[in-house]
Amino acid sequence: MFLRVGRPARPAARPIVGRAASARFPGALLGSLALCALLPGTALAQSPAAPAADSIVRARAAAFGPASVQLIPGELVPQLPVDSIQEVLRLQPGASTDAEGRLVVRAGTADELATYVDGIPVSPGYRGLAAGDIAGRSAGTALQLGVNTLEELDLVTGLAPVRFGHGRGGLVSVVTRRGGEHWDGDLGYERDGVIGGASFGFTRLRGSFGGPLGRAFRFFAAGVLDGRQSAPSGFGAADAPIFVAAGRDTTVTVDGTSLDVARYVLARGDCEARAKSADAALAETLGIDCSTSRTPGTAGSDFQALARLDFVPSARTRVGLLVLASQDQAHRFDYATAFLPTDQFGRRVTSSVAALTWDQAIGRGLLQSYVSRQSDRATEAPFASVAGAGTMGFYLKPYDFRYTDFKVDAQAVADYRSGSQNAGPLPATAREDNQSWSSLRSGPYGTRNVFVDQGGPDGRLNLLHETRTLAGTSLTTATGRGGILVLGGELTHFRLTNLSQRTTSTEPSELYVGSPRQMALWAEQTVRRGGLTVATGLRYDVFDSRAERPVFVCTAARDLDDSPLADGHCGSAAVGDTIATTRIFTNPDFDPGDPGANVRPDARHTLLSPRVRLGYALGARTELLAAWGQQAQAPDFSLVFAGINTDQGRTTTGYVFGSDLDLARTRTTEVGLRQGLGRQARLAVTGWQRRDAGFATTRLVRLYDPARMADTDFRFYTDSGVVRTAKGVDVRLDQRFGRTALATLAYGYQKGETKSAMGAFGSIPAGELTLPLAYARPHTVAATLALLVPGTAQSRSSDGLFGTFYWASGTSYTLCDPDPVQSNESVLSGDPCVRGNFVGGLNAARLPAIKRLDLRLAKTVAFGGGDLTLYVDARNALNWRSVRRVFVTTGTTANPREEQLAIVADSFALAFEAQQAGVYQPDGSVDLRFGGAGANGCAGYLDARTGSPSARAAADCVLLSRAEARWGNGDGVFTWAEQRAAFAAQYRAFRGEQALTDAPRQFRVGMALRF
Repeated sequence: MFLRVGRPARPAARPIVGRAASARFPGALLGSLALCALLPGTALAQSPAAPAADSIVRARAAAFGPASVQLIPGELVPQLPVDSIQEVLRLQPGASTDAEGRLVVRAGTADELATYVDGIPVSPGYRGLAAGDIAGRSAGTALQLGVNTLEELDLVTGLAPVRFGHGRGGLVSVVTRRGGEHWDGDLGYERDGVIGGASFGFTRLRGSFGGPLGRAFRFFAAGVLDGRQSAPSGFGAADAPIFVAAGRDTTVTVDGTSLDVARYVLARGDCEARAKSADAALAETLGIDCSTSRTPGTAGSDFQALARLDFVPSARTRVGLLVLASQDQAHRFDYATAFLPTDQFGRRVTSSVAALTWDQAIGRGLLQSYVSRQSDRATEAPFASVAGAGTMGFYLKPYDFRYTDFKVDAQAVADYRSGSQNAGPLPATAREDNQSWSSLRSGPYGTRNVFVDQGGPDGRLNLLHETRTLAGTSLTTATGRGGILVLGGELTHFRLTNLSQRTTSTEPSELYVGSPRQMALWAEQTVRRGGLTVATGLRYDVFDSRAERPVFVCTAARDLDDSPLADGHCGSAAVGDTIATTRIFTNPDFDPGDPGANVRPDARHTLLSPRVRLGYALGARTELLAAWGQQAQAPDFSLVFAGINTDQGRTTTGYVFGSDLDLARTRTTEVGLRQGLGRQARLAVTGWQRRDAGFATTRLVRLYDPARMADTDFRFYTDSGVVRTAKGVDVRLDQRFGRTALATLAYGYQKGETKSAMGAFGSIPAGELTLPLAYARPHTVAATLALLVPGTAQSRSSDGLFGTFYWASGTSYTLCDPDPVQSNESVLSGDPCVRGNFVGGLNAARLPAIKRLDLRLAKTVAFGGGDLTLYVDARNALNWRSVRRVFVTTGTTANPREEQLAIVADSFALAFEAQQAGVYQPDGSVDLRFGGAGANGCAGYLDARTGSPSARAAADCVLLSRAEARWGNGDGVFTWAEQRAAFAAQYRAFRGEQALTDAPRQFRVGMALRF
C-alpha cells in the first residue's frame, strides 16, 4: 500500500492526527454549509482548486446533519495497514462483519448497505441473496474503490438525510480526490513472502497523479492493481497437503490398451518431507514450487481505477466527469477436478461508473445534478483455456471462458418459455461438449472416486449483467434565520439479464431479462434555533419490477381422468380465479403461438418515509442527538426474478421461485451524546433500536398445479411476516496526543432477533417463533493508532507506527445431534441440520470471537525531488487464530468422527479391491511387491469389477504403489498405518482446519515514492 503524505495544493497541510481528531459536530456541519455555500452572493469556488472550494464540496457531501456519522479523513486511510475501504469501515462503532467477512451495520445484513460516491448512488439492484439456493444462482456484484482514491470516507450508521436511500442498514459515502494547483503523484509497490510469515504470492502496485490543465480544468487519476498467486488459507495448511499433476509418470499397457498415469508433485504442505520421500522419483520437484501456505489453482487478480476531470469556468459553477472501474477475477478451486484441465472454472466480476455532475450556485441556493451510466457484470464459467497466474500474480486480461457468447435477449427468453429448448437455455452443442464422467484411483492419496480424470466441464454457468441509468437533482437553499431547505428527486432505469444453468444438466436452470424502474422524491427542512437543530424530512420511494408472472385461469375444472369436477373447483380455487403458477409451456392454457400470454404484471410499490433528526448543543463541548424515522429499500432482484421464466417441468422440487415483493422498510430510533473531554479528546455514545419488516424468505406456498390437477406445495421467495428487531449501543473515543499521536477506540453492542408466525419455517409448530440473529455479533471492539515520529518537514509526518485492532464476538449457529446414520457429521455452521434434534435450540450456539491486530512501521527519506517511504506490514501480527466455521456436531474445527468414517470407508474400498486382486494380507496391508517387480508388475493387477486384468486396473495399481512410497517407507507393502496416513492426509486437504479459519500472520514489505 502506498502512502500519501500530503498534497502541495494545500498550503500548511494539516498533520494526520490533527485532521483525524477534529471530528465535526452535526451543528457545525450545517453551519459550515449554510455560511460557506448558501448565503447570498457566496461563490461556489474562488478558483478551480482553491482550498475553500474543496472544503465546501466536502462539507456538502458530508453534511448529514444530526446523524450518527463516522467521519474518516482520506489522509489517514492510506497510512493504515488495510487493503480495502471495508477494512477501514469495520473499525467504526456500530459496524462489524458477518460470518462471510462482509461489512454489516447495526445488526443488519451486508446487502442493506447503500454506497454513494460523490453523492451518486452506485449500489446494484441484483444483490445475490438467492445465490445460496439449489439453483446456484450468481452472487451479487459491487463496485470496489482503492484507498488511494479517498478524500473523505463517511459511515452513517443511523438515519441519514432523506436524499440518501437505496439501503436500510447504513450508508457509505465516499468523497473522491481531485486534482490540485500543482502536478504531483505517487507510486507504490508491496509484496509478501520477503521476510517470513505466511505467503500467498501477493503483490500490489498503486499510483496516482493529478494537477491543473489550464486555468479552469483539474485532472486526477488513481489506480490499484493486486495480484495473488494463491487464495489465502487458514491455519494448518502445511498439514493439509495438496498436489499438482506434473506430466506423465508411466504408461501401462494391457491387452493392447495403453493408459498414461500422471505424476503428482507436492505443491502445498510439508515441503521438507517431500525432499525426504522414500522414492527418489517422488522427491523430484519437476519445476513445481512447494509452499506451506499457497494453494495451487487459486490465483486471482483485481484492480480499481478512478479518473476525474473538473471544470470550474466561474466562481459559481463546477462541472465534473467521473469514471470508475473495478475488476476481480480468480480461479475457482475444486480439488476433486484439479487434475482435469477441461473442468477448470473461473469467476470474473467487473463494475464501472461514468457520471457527469453539475453544481451551480443559484442565488441563495446550490443546485446539484448528475447523470450516470453504471454497469455490473458477473461471470462464472469453465475456461476455454486455463488462464495462468500472470506476472507476479497479475492478470489484467479478461479470462477466456466457454459458452459466454450465448446471447441473453428477448428471443432467447421466448424460446425458453415456449419449451423449444427442452433441455435448457444453452444450445445443444454446449451440452454435447460435456463428456460422461469417469474416475479411477487417480490422485496422490491412493483413494478411489475422489478425483476426476475424464469428462467435463461440469459445473454451473452463470452470466449476469446489470446496467443502470440514473439521473438526479437536488436544490439546497438557505431559508430565514439559518435554515436550510432541500428538495430533490432521482430516477433509475435498470436493465438486467441473467442465465444460470449447469453445463451437464438442465435441472434447474433459469433465464430472464428484466427492466425494473425506481424513483424517489424528497424534501427536508432544517431549522436552527440557538443550540437546537431540527431536520424534518419526507422521502417517497417507488419501485416497479415491470415483471410478468405466469398464471392459470380456472375455467373448467377437471379431474385427472379429464372428467368435470362436481364442485366446479380447481383444487382450493374456484372457477374464474386467476392463480399464480410455476407452469409455462406445461400449462394446459399455454398457447405456442403466443408464449407471452397468460401472465400477470407485478404491482407498483410505493412507500412514504418520514425522518426527524434533532441536535442540541448544551455547550461548546456537549451535544445531544436524537432521531426517528423510516428507511426503504427495493427488493433484491435475484429474489424478484428467480425462476420467472422457468417451467416447473424442468426443475427439481427444491427449486425456489421469486414473487412480487414489496419495498422492505426499517424504522429506527436513536439517542446520542457527543462530549468533548478536554482539548484533545471527544466521546460519542449512541443508543439505538430498529425494527425491520418486509423480509423475503423461502416459504412453502400451496397452489393449484394445473398439470397435476391438484393442490401442491411450491417454494417461493415471499414476505412471510418475518419481523426483525435489534437494539444496541455505539461508543467512540478519539484521543489526540499533541501533534504526534492519535488513538481511536470504538465499541459496539447489539442484540437482535427475528419473529415469525407459523408457516414461515416449514414444519415449525403453530405459534410465534423467536430466533436470535445468526449474523449479529453482540460485542465489537476496534481501535486505530497513529504514532508519528516528530519531524521538521511535513513529508515526515508519515514516519511512525500505524495500527488497527479488531475483536468481535462470534456469530451464532445451531448445534446438531450426531444422529445414528451420520447425516449431520459433515454439516458446518451456517447450514441446517440434516436430521435429528437441535442441541440447545435454534441459533443457540456461538462461534469463538474473532480478533486481529495489524501493524505498519514506516520511514520516509528524501529521494531526488520527492520522498521515498519504506515500510513493513505485519498482518495478524500476533498470529491469532480466528475461526470462521465449525462442525455442528462438535462445535470445533475438527470432527474426529467424520474423519474416522472417511478413513474407514476408503479402507473398506481398498480392502475389497485388494482381495479381488489377490494382494490383500490378513493384517490389512496390501502387498504391491509382485515378486520384487514393484510397480512394473502391475500389468497383472485384476480389475475388481471384472476379475480380469485391464489397463485401468494396472493404473490403479501404479497409483497405489506411488501412494505407499509417498506415505510409507517405500517397501511395496501398503500397511494399515500407511493407508491411514494417506487417507487422513486426503481428508485434511478437503476438510482441514485451513478451510475453517482466517489466515495466519503475514508480513509485507513496501515502498512508496511521492514526486
